[in-house]
Amino acid sequence: ELWSGRAPEGAPRPGLRAGRPADLEAALALRRAAAGEDRSIIARAAWPARSFVFADGSGLRGATLPSAFRGTTAVAAAAVAGRAVLGASIASEPGEVRVAAPAGNGAAIDMLAGLGFRRELVAPRMRLGPPVEARPERLFRLYNLFWG
Repeated sequence: ELWSGRAPEGAPRPGLRAGRPADLEAALALRRAAAGEDRSIIARAAWPARSFVFADGSGLRGATLPSAFRGTTAVAAAAVAGRAVLGASIASEPGEVRVAAPAGNGAAIDMLAGLGFRRELVAPRMRLGPPVEARPERLFRLYNLFWG
């Protein structure tokens, strides 16, 4: 689903911080577990610019992975971490923001609707080749509707 709305101001949140070089491998592992695919070449090109991570006592639980093409993916192992990194990624973009999120992630969709974002369109997930073991409940924001 593609949503659009005005970015709210970011607020400090315990556990949320800017990404650091040392966070990259853990963030990529979260991305692979969520998407079932390795898209590390895209994230490595821009890390840690525009990246955020959410960590708790058990380690890195959520991250945004920027691309060299302005898009951002937000992934998380738990909804609380996902909402934190999704909120940070939206708040980092001034003005009108477009966010692609899987229809299968109710926490992301509820958050976007709660922020006053509008659903612009719904598109089917298409693929070429064998299916991937994606976990949409762990994907809070996609680079865009084309790359996932």
